[in-house]
Amino acid sequence: ALIIGSSIFFTVISVRASAAMHRSTLRRVIYAPLGWYDSTPSGRVLSRFTSDLNTVDIKLSMDVDNLMHMFFQAATMVGLIASTTWVLAVVAAGVFAVFCFATLVADRSIREVRRIANNAVSPIMSNIAEIKVGTPLVRAMRLGSFFAARQSAAIG
Repeated sequence: ALIIGSSIFFTVISVRASAAMHRSTLRRVIYAPLGWYDSTPSGRVLSRFTSDLNTVDIKLSMDVDNLMHMFFQAATMVGLIASTTWVLAVVAAGVFAVFCFATLVADRSIREVRRIANNAVSPIMSNIAEIKVGTPLVRAMRLGSFFAARQSAAIG
């Protein structure tokens, strides 16, 4: 009953977090200065919206739920070990500190790799968005080969 209750609780919390983040992000994009729209490709904005909101909508509730279950299991195990052998409790504390440091380093590295990947994909997504919105104009002006060449250049 406790596991089901905590899962429902974290699902409700994640839905509220998702709605709040979507509202806040949309409000900031809508009220951004016009210069920002000129300097930021639409593909980058679209990519950030989809990846960030997907993370909050789908992954956050599952990750928090799994984190809480694992935390309580680990705390129970460490408590049982500490109650029988105090030396193992000291070792577990050291291992936990090393784990926290490694997690921090890995998280920063992953964030930087994601930023680089988003910047690499942004011109491609921007070109696709421009073609999608301006398809009638592209056809009327016969600029299909121009956009195809630009897409090929952006891909590599």
